[in-house]
Amino acid sequence: MNWKFILCSLSCNFIFGQENNWMSSLLCSSFSDPKVLQNIELVRAAENIKFQSPWIRSINARIGISGAALGDTIYGYLRNEDNYAIFIEPNSLLEIKRQKKLKDAKLELYRSEYDEILQSALDERYDLLLDHMWISIWSKHYKELDSLLHVKKDFLKKAIELNQKFDLQDLLRNDKELHESEKNRNKIFQSQKNCTDKINGYVQGQSVNPIYEEQLLKVKEIEDEVLGLAISNRTKNLPDETVLEHRIDYLQSKYNYINSQNRKILNDIRLSYDNPLYLDRPNKFNTLNNFSFRVGLSVPLTANNRFRKAEAILDIMEERNELDSKKKENKDRITIAKNELLSAIQHYKFVDSFSEKSLVKSLLENPQTKSNLDPQEWIELLIRDKEYKEEKLKLYENVYRKYISFLKLNGRIVERPFKNYLIRSFPGFAE
Repeated sequence: MNWKFILCSLSCNFIFGQENNWMSSLLCSSFSDPKVLQNIELVRAAENIKFQSPWIRSINARIGISGAALGDTIYGYLRNEDNYAIFIEPNSLLEIKRQKKLKDAKLELYRSEYDEILQSALDERYDLLLDHMWISIWSKHYKELDSLLHVKKDFLKKAIELNQKFDLQDLLRNDKELHESEKNRNKIFQSQKNCTDKINGYVQGQSVNPIYEEQLLKVKEIEDEVLGLAISNRTKNLPDETVLEHRIDYLQSKYNYINSQNRKILNDIRLSYDNPLYLDRPNKFNTLNNFSFRVGLSVPLTANNRFRKAEAILDIMEERNELDSKKKENKDRITIAKNELLSAIQHYKFVDSFSEKSLVKSLLENPQTKSNLDPQEWIELLIRDKEYKEEKLKLYENVYRKYISFLKLNGRIVERPFKNYLIRSFPGFAE
């Protein structure tokens, strides 16, 4: 194998590897986004919080002191008895059980919000990558076009200086095209600076290199990817749908907790001691007989739960309606995005097919053309070719942006394992 080819391949791999590194770092910064970290901390805090009540609701001590000073009239040696009692009121075991279930549902709701928040962070970084990618491509295109226009300007300038014949309309068109090219380059420069500053905020200390056109997905690859996603049935819910489902589960657990209230039968347990006060202690007096154990029972009146149960039922119904609407909305948006993308692909393929058959391309591919044309005509041919490429680039960018928008709507960018869908081979990045 040619050693130059090997060296070139190794160089490209190194360059693209460096490119993938900073792009992966940018996407990985989503996991340290402030909102993502807040969600993680919220889950940790919720895990450490005790939701359920203790088994014992209250412990009360009661003391009754007799005020009588005379002895008992029957026995003659006893006064009225003092009373010492402990009341223990337990909590409802059913309520405690439902409180634990309520905590589990709340935790699952917080955990389900992670993907929704993460997708928002990834969306922002994908948009930055898209902008940076196309700024790099357009910068290269307008730089090349500007160079050709300046060469043509030099030809026209030389013709004026030598008093040679020239086409005035051609001169005016060249001057206008140069002006437009300069405006586009200045606009791209400002956009590139703003985009790079934003990216540097996420990948501090790493070089933000331009993205090479060779790394991009071809339109045919995008079409195959989209058609593959359309054929495979989506079984998993989207992040926002998952959040709504877990919110319904949480509201259902809340309803179950409300429904468990006012059902307690065991109201309290009472342990008491009646302390006899006597003048003369009898020989066979057994004070242990003065201990007593009592149980208080309640009749469950669950009708007292009606108001809060009714509110909870309505909340669940509202969330279920919201989930149904969200699923339909997402399905419609995905279908529209897919159709718009496929339409953009077909438009690109039509323009690409036309440009492949154009006379300009045929002349450029003919090795005899350059020798048959004068330098000014050759430059004019190259400029027209650049204009065709500019039209294709605009359509290509439109396809790419609609492709990423489709992946966002379809929930693909938050599927595990995480991948960078902007460039070929879909390199992965770790959470």
